[in-house]
Amino acid sequence: MISLFAINETSNPIDFDNLIIADKTSIVLEINDYYPFGLKWYSNGTNLNKYKFGGKELQTELNLNTYDFHARQQDPQLGRFWGVDPMAEKFSSNNPFNYTLNNPVLFIDPTGMSTSPIYDLKSGDFLGTDNEGYKGEVLFMSSSEFQLLGGDKNIKHSDAMKFGTKVS
Repeated sequence: MISLFAINETSNPIDFDNLIIADKTSIVLEINDYYPFGLKWYSNGTNLNKYKFGGKELQTELNLNTYDFHARQQDPQLGRFWGVDPMAEKFSSNNPFNYTLNNPVLFIDPTGMSTSPIYDLKSGDFLGTDNEGYKGEVLFMSSSEFQLLGGDKNIKHSDAMKFGTKVS
């Protein structure tokens, strides 16, 4: 049941002779469900969209079916990247091929480089990370604050938390 109330808050009369209430349902073109590391669990629809798990482009050339994470390619069947993490020397206690410390539920890694990204507050562009990249907190701050704090890899995590806006 739909109830509609119209209140005229002016002294002028209003004519509702041409009022139309329409209920239009949208057509679902594609449904995809994934396991935590990106392997497709269920799919239904047209398969027209190349941007799949995590908004990353599915590379289907040569039937390899990997996701393009900018810094490296991720294989959803293995739950691993094919290339070494460009920041692997910074986190030597972890496997250089891992994704989000093997915990994609707790951490995120939008570019394949680090799990604690900092984004521009206005544009949403990726700016970099702080010096403790494995905290898993997504932060937003202005690009001028990011550069003022030292830029990529030089920002202390405590400073990033003070100046950044945490997404929860």
